[in-house]
Amino acid sequence: DAINLAGTDDQIWIAAGTYFADYSTTPDRTARFTISSDLNIYGGFNGTETLLDQRDWDVNQTIISGDIGILNDYSDNTYRIFDILSAADVLVDGITLEKANDNRYWSNVTDQGRGSVFSVTGSGGSITIDHCILRQNKTRQQGCIDLKIQTTLNAYNSIFYDNYGFQGVVVSGGGTNFNAVNCTFADNHITTAISFSGYLSYAYLSHGPVTHVKNSIIWNNPHQYSYHLSSLNH
Repeated sequence: DAINLAGTDDQIWIAAGTYFADYSTTPDRTARFTISSDLNIYGGFNGTETLLDQRDWDVNQTIISGDIGILNDYSDNTYRIFDILSAADVLVDGITLEKANDNRYWSNVTDQGRGSVFSVTGSGGSITIDHCILRQNKTRQQGCIDLKIQTTLNAYNSIFYDNYGFQGVVVSGGGTNFNAVNCTFADNHITTAISFSGYLSYAYLSHGPVTHVKNSIIWNNPHQYSYHLSSLNH
């Protein structure tokens, strides 16, 4: 497992293909990739590159999928793709993250029902998503990115599409900074009719965070509210 073997601030290059956290014949829904130090993860390679800028993430699609069991059956998909356990600075670049499903009831003790793509438990640090697609992820409580401790989320040149969450796609309980530039947020769904002051169907940040969305498309997100949006620049 390259992530387990990686040192601080290492780079991991991933070739085109679809990858899972679990390959067993009896799928383990708790399987996930755990990151505990600074790490840079890049997709989009065909296996012949010697330089980072030689990759092509559009042609050489790299997918990390939660669909570990019966194909297209969400009931046996992995609960989460990434756990980030410390104050790490993590870059994920050129990768599609899809079909994780944390359909468990929420528990603050066991950290379930939240963060089907990323869950951050360490204090501080940052997550940067660049040239990525987050699609078809589902979470019973909160959203597919759960930043509970004061962590900065930067999203650049990325697409958030057809995700489902209780309070949106991006959630924070700890004063997170959320910066989105050149991104598309489309067809994301709130899975409850309960009205909370301060959620967006693409980003719900709960403790007065600084939120900037610049040069981005926000389209067809049902229950779209704008209470915690600090700035919207076209």
